Amino acid sequence: MIIFDEKEYALKLLQNGYIRKNKKLKDIFILAKYFKNQGLSQLQACKEVLRFINKFDDTVYSYIKYQLKKYAIKTVKNAYMNNYTLRFNEKIELTEQELKSISELKTIGEKQIMFVLLVLNKFYSNNVNNFYVSYKDIFGFTKLKYQTNNIKNIFSRLINKKYISVVNKYKQAAITKLRHISIYKRLYFQVNIKPCNNVIYVIRNFDNLMSDFAKCMKLVTGNTYCAICGIPIKQTSNRRKYCSSCWKDVELKNHRERNKRWYYKKKNSDALENPANLHE
Repeated sequence: MIIFDEKEYALKLLQNGYIRKNKKLKDIFILAKYFKNQGLSQLQACKEVLRFINKFDDTVYSYIKYQLKKYAIKTVKNAYMNNYTLRFNEKIELTEQELKSISELKTIGEKQIMFVLLVLNKFYSNNVNNFYVSYKDIFGFTKLKYQTNNIKNIFSRLINKKYISVVNKYKQAAITKLRHISIYKRLYFQVNIKPCNNVIYVIRNFDNLMSDFAKCMKLVTGNTYCAICGIPIKQTSNRRKYCSSCWKDVELKNHRERNKRWYYKKKNSDALENPANLHE
């Protein structure tokens, strides 16, 4: 799970409790950075984190909860002692040369994966050269099928074309062969596209990267791409934004919303017409 707006994520945590229940300390680490950003001292942040654990943690065994509190205090100390900052209101600037390099790839799958990797590389570039992201998270931004063969085919082609470098951090060795690409290994990526100063597109909202991909490809190539899945579509009118498959899904969603609005409107009007209690 990639968190682009940690401030909004921390507010959701304080309101609803743990979001990643199998990674509680990572949620607590974001809370610690949020309290640091709000100007709280380390002692105040520890008290707030302990109050959060007492409120939302449903662990039955007291010893497990004690261990969680112990490591939570260490996590808060780590956030305050090191130079960690809360990430929010991020923006990603994409240049013309970068987008043209992506448009030169052959398949739509390569283009979409390369676009996602470029955005993530710029998002993590302030801290590290090589960044870790799971294959599942990468494919989650696209509509591509998350299958082992699909993963190996796309990433092996990107490695052979030298668009990306994949490094095994533990062995410090570059991955160059197809059989070395495993969805179970912890691999780190590096994008090898050289940027230029001509920024032509800025991403501020990360909810739908394929919509940004479609706009970027239209700026560079002039072709129209689906705003949901990112595949090329024929421009039959200026209003067309989706392929036929995604258009059906959008129409179904809009139809459900219209029916829902009509249902509540009718329900409220019936309540106004018959205010009396029929059981009296």
